[in-house]
Amino acid sequence: MSRYSVVGSAAECEPGSNGLVLRNRLGIKDPAVMAVLERDLLLRSMRGQEKCGRSI
Repeated sequence: MSRYSVVGSAAECEPGSNGLVLRNRLGIKDPAVMAVLERDLLLRSMRGQEKCGRSI
């Protein structure tokens, strides 16, 4: 059993993802594609913080 319970739209998975990817605006169904996208966006965000002189 999970430590957390999620209800409503937050618990919806992308159709065709076999329950592995949460519903998203891009319609991504493949967990590997989502992982790469999330990683790339995180790195971009971190680089933006460095350019602004902010440490994370």
